[in-house]
Amino acid sequence: MLEHNEVPGILPFDYYYADDKVCFRCFYAPYERISSYFQKNNGDFECVSCICKGVLKILEKGDEYLLGREGYLLLPEWIFWNRYEKKIAVCYFPGRQEIAQKEYISLVEYMMQHTDHSDKKAVAWIYGLYDRAVSGEFIVENLLQYLQIEENEGDIYAERAEETENLQKTEVQKINLKPVDDGIAGRMRYRITEKQGAGICFKEGKELTVGRREGSSIYLPFDVISQKHAVFLYEDSKLWLMDLSSKNGTYLNGKKISAYAKTQCRENDVVTFADISCQIRFTKIVNKLTENEFPNTL
Repeated sequence: MLEHNEVPGILPFDYYYADDKVCFRCFYAPYERISSYFQKNNGDFECVSCICKGVLKILEKGDEYLLGREGYLLLPEWIFWNRYEKKIAVCYFPGRQEIAQKEYISLVEYMMQHTDHSDKKAVAWIYGLYDRAVSGEFIVENLLQYLQIEENEGDIYAERAEETENLQKTEVQKINLKPVDDGIAGRMRYRITEKQGAGICFKEGKELTVGRREGSSIYLPFDVISQKHAVFLYEDSKLWLMDLSSKNGTYLNGKKISAYAKTQCRENDVVTFADISCQIRFTKIVNKLTENEFPNTL
């Protein structure tokens, strides 16, 4: 059937015999391997969503042609895209026996590592997809429906960016949350925590939430983190931390803090949310603030 029909999203191929074996070859012009692209680039929201949704739509379309999902090659080196036309293509190998869910989760993990973590919308989107892909039965239609809802909600960080542009001359405390690599959080946790904790700016009365809930000021999309885990407060020129009755707790210098009780944080203190640890560093800014002075502001 594949030999005589063009199936959307599957690269055309032919086969030949060599040493009594059947060999397949695919023709992928005008596409490029996504693995080649990500050797030099990280993906923004448009890029990440195009690839991950594109593969799901190919699987959905393949069901109409009664193609078994075990035949798809969903590894990054066998997924191709035309980023100018926003088209995705994959290879299909008849007779192959692999679990599509397992390979798709590996693809999403690969995309998580190559997502531009300064693009908060992309981060929220890819980690949300990962949570859905690893939980329960692998139902393509449900994943596509979930992703469509997420995309329609728009950029949940727009309001925060607007606040940055409107800051006037005031005394601001700039705080860096430097991740502590304790070997528990792992590479992806370390990377996203590092990106989100760079150059957070506070002014008097400002609050920043920490949690797994999308839209949190510091968004940590991991199972050990509660939806509303903790909150930083800047009052009386001091930084305070308050746990929001999180499931796995918030710790200051290794000591668990009480829920809904403000605890002061000082220079070089180590704050731990469940098993993700960060060290606090302070820098005071008194000049008029512009967008260029703190590009990583949350």
